[in-house]
Amino acid sequence: MMYRGGYLNAYAMNRPDKYPDIYTAFPEFFEKESGSDWRIMKKRIAEYGERAKKRKAERGE
Repeated sequence: MMYRGGYLNAYAMNRPDKYPDIYTAFPEFFEKESGSDWRIMKKRIAEYGERAKKRKAERGE
């Protein structure tokens, strides 16, 4: 991973037009999802809301 990070730094300094996106650079860590689909975004927002409500209830607010 450190080697790949150094490789990306070299690209950032010398050839920024060829800099890969995060999904290409680290495919084992990041999955490429179609984030433009409104149903996925709606699901993520709903999950975040549920987590926020749960945290708020645990704190007694």
